[in-house]
Amino acid sequence: MVKRVLVLLTGLIALAMMNNVTGQTRYLDDVFTSVDRMDTVVYAQNISILTLNNGDPDTLPLICDIYMPSGDTATDRPVVLIAPTGNFLPRLFNGGPYGTIKDSVVVELANRLAMKGYIAVPYYYRQGWDAANIDVVVQTQTLLQASYRGIQDARTLARYFRMTHDMQNNVYGINPDNISIIGTGTGGYMSLGAAFLNDFNEIDLPKFKDITTGDLLVNEPRDGDINGEVAAALNIPNHVGYSNAFKVAVNLGGALGDSTWVDQGEIPTICFHTNVDPFAPYELGNVIVPTTGNVVIPEAAGSYLVSKIQDRFGNNQVFKDAGFGSPVTGVANSRNNGWEGFFPFLFDVPTGALDCFGTPIDSVPASSPWNWYDEATFISNWDAGPFPTLFGAPGVAANCGELANDPGNDAAQARVYIDTVMAYMVPRIAVANGLVTATNLTDIINQELNMYPNPATNLITITNSDPMNPVYEVAILDQQGRMVYQRNMNERGTINIERGNLASGLYLVRIQTDKGRATKKLVLR
Repeated sequence: MVKRVLVLLTGLIALAMMNNVTGQTRYLDDVFTSVDRMDTVVYAQNISILTLNNGDPDTLPLICDIYMPSGDTATDRPVVLIAPTGNFLPRLFNGGPYGTIKDSVVVELANRLAMKGYIAVPYYYRQGWDAANIDVVVQTQTLLQASYRGIQDARTLARYFRMTHDMQNNVYGINPDNISIIGTGTGGYMSLGAAFLNDFNEIDLPKFKDITTGDLLVNEPRDGDINGEVAAALNIPNHVGYSNAFKVAVNLGGALGDSTWVDQGEIPTICFHTNVDPFAPYELGNVIVPTTGNVVIPEAAGSYLVSKIQDRFGNNQVFKDAGFGSPVTGVANSRNNGWEGFFPFLFDVPTGALDCFGTPIDSVPASSPWNWYDEATFISNWDAGPFPTLFGAPGVAANCGELANDPGNDAAQARVYIDTVMAYMVPRIAVANGLVTATNLTDIINQELNMYPNPATNLITITNSDPMNPVYEVAILDQQGRMVYQRNMNERGTINIERGNLASGLYLVRIQTDKGRATKKLVLR
């Protein structure tokens, strides 16, 4: 297995919305120990080209799973939708082991969010495109149409939850104003598209047109409007009249169809991407479909470019105003050129590396290091179906192809990536949803940290009521703002500080934690 060079952080960041005796914070810390799940909830009915009735597209139910914290009685909980990867084709038919709402990373994210008090909702969007057609134009057209339907479905699901709040006595206990979306892999195209595609005219670009006729590859009479609220040949409206809005969009991979879709005043984004993704551009580049290897969208905007434009327009200013100072933010800022809201996962290019068949390779792609799957099950399911014939390869070869895209397929390693994703993402989701602000965050951190005795004569003790929030630095400043004491550490418990030769007088004690910075006054006698 190729060695990856990556600084990963395993501690979860903790912010604060409301303090309690344990120091744990709802929506940001794991305040629940178990999760309830409602399976196969139907959120809409719509037309799918995967199901046919006398040769014509048929309707099918669109379903989701709903994860909720066990025993919770809150009725104003934020909702986070989670769109899985899958290349707009069913699992295995897309050539790989992923593509369901039971994918490893999807379930992991949903459980972790629910344990913090969120309603987490992995969902299916409509699949289907003409991947087998030898005409690249047809492939491109049908894939773009699938992506368009996926954006419609994301907005339909947001409307569904707002409908249940108004018409079904708020059965899920949600805050209809606090709905966010996460997309992994292919789902990242959905989350970014749902964030930025606000006008059908934004699609009117040469790359989205038939090179022969000049016609748009997506059209409203056939595919419906961008929100899925108008009846069309391939669209049934659902929950019309409710808001399609999201508070924040998150992508783990994927890309945006075109950078011009980003305007000033858009919602904030949180982007995760590897610098060696073989399918979606990191900055500006082509979108490659794994099933065919063909370019389907030229000059798409990757996470780096999206975050750069967001920064230029000030759309992620809410994150900057929060003043995040955790180590995971420090790592991100050391890599992202200052584009707040972007966490790059950087990989080296090894020398002398071999692929899973032992063939020398000169680079190692990594599209989704947060994923993992059971290889034996994948190979068995592949060989038991029509896939060896469809793809011209047995299960072991298909598995090798998957490992070529993401060489590390290990649950423990993938969860470390997810640790980093959660540490960077969760506080920003909380800020974007208005659950915390820079002011009340500082106040609550100060409440969680206790310093005594004060006034002090010799030994100063600092305690922290949140065991998940380590202290990284303690500094003491005199009345002129000069640092007269500084100590680096990584302490979760009690911290003792000797007065040493500090003179009597008034000082400021600055305490840097994983949540942020607290400042307290200290009197030395």
